[in-house]
Amino acid sequence: QAVKLYAIWNAVPSNVITFNTISSQTYGQTLDLSSYVSASSGLTVTATSNTTQICTISGLTLTAIGAGTCSITASQPGDGSNTAASNVTRSFTVNKKSLTISVGDISANFGSTISNPTYTQSGLVSSLGDVIATPTYYYSGTSSTYYGRSTIKPTAVGSYLISMLSLSLSSGSTANYQVSFVSGNLSIASVASSNVSAIILKRASGDTSSNLITNFDNSRTSYSVYVAADVSAVVASITRPNGTVSSAQVKINDSGWRKLTFKSNEASTGVLPLPSSTN
Repeated sequence: QAVKLYAIWNAVPSNVITFNTISSQTYGQTLDLSSYVSASSGLTVTATSNTTQICTISGLTLTAIGAGTCSITASQPGDGSNTAASNVTRSFTVNKKSLTISVGDISANFGSTISNPTYTQSGLVSSLGDVIATPTYYYSGTSSTYYGRSTIKPTAVGSYLISMLSLSLSSGSTANYQVSFVSGNLSIASVASSNVSAIILKRASGDTSSNLITNFDNSRTSYSVYVAADVSAVVASITRPNGTVSSAQVKINDSGWRKLTFKSNEASTGVLPLPSSTN
């Protein structure tokens, strides 16, 4: 008796990968690819980076480790019930990260120690180990202050810009950043000086130096001098904050004794104090 054999073939379901478009990312960002890629079989999809210098993948978590174009291939090998899916590749741009360096302001009085500049940053990807190297600062005059750009810290009274013109990383690459700089300001103010270094009495019989100079000291801000009728003028030499000596002169035209009051110059103005005469 003849035996009939029958073969039954079960169709294996197709296995198709869906890989949605990924928009541009920024250096240092991480991205969960599980919301972008899936397989119709419901099986786990594997994602592999084709550009490991730009992006790396662990599981389905992508990290943008460099600026450029990231290429990813998704694959799903199937199983006993599902065929292997065709690989799907997607590419997207990893943009440079914005990094802002802001130099702090410094205020100092003339003759005092001027602090070294400091800066703050916004945007450094420290999670990838990036470290800013010790910067070089440049000083230049601003407003009415002339000071050619130099790395040497100024000491004269005036207003200056403190700038960083470039950036170096001791770890990481500046190629991954769009760097911008915000300059700081250095203000060196003059200091009120009450140091009267000499008083000269001008008279027809010959100029004489006043012995009253010994009564003056730096803790006072004004000084009084009485002069005789034959004194035609009084010259006060006043030590300025920048170390130079300037003179202020008041003529005495009336007969009799006159009291002259010398006032110290005001801080930050740089104005030479002029004596005022009173009875």
